[in-house]
Amino acid sequence: MIPMAFQITRKEFYLGVVFAILGFIFSSSEYISYRLGLNALVGLLLSYVMLYATLFILGKLDLITWNVMSLEFRQWLGFLLILFSFMVITDWSSAYYSSQSLANPDIPIPQSEGGAVYYFWVEYAGIQDPSQLRILTFMLTPLVLSLAGAFLVKRKIQI
Repeated sequence: MIPMAFQITRKEFYLGVVFAILGFIFSSSEYISYRLGLNALVGLLLSYVMLYATLFILGKLDLITWNVMSLEFRQWLGFLLILFSFMVITDWSSAYYSSQSLANPDIPIPQSEGGAVYYFWVEYAGIQDPSQLRILTFMLTPLVLSLAGAFLVKRKIQI
């Protein structure tokens, strides 16, 4: 049920305007062409830098409540590794998951978390076998990165 009186604060309005402007910029053909020219790792790194910068600036403008500054750098990095691992295994927009045959899967979306990990294993480790790439991309890498992230957050891992 939608309330009869919908009120919005000036900050909420500005937040919506900022996202509309960012949506216009990030959907422009010039920006998309630029992004498509980047490899999977650089493209994903740019996405994370933009995400952090956007959250930082919106926090400084008091448009959102985001207090990552209270974390130590190692904790922030640990949470980032855990989030990255989560995104590798849950990015259902990936062509890998929409493929009809997992025996011959398409690669993940290149500048997604899974795409960047897949690109790493193919380009830097030389792995070509789809079943090995599946295990390395969607199982081993999230396992190692999430354990490293948990260690950075807590400084200890008890198994």
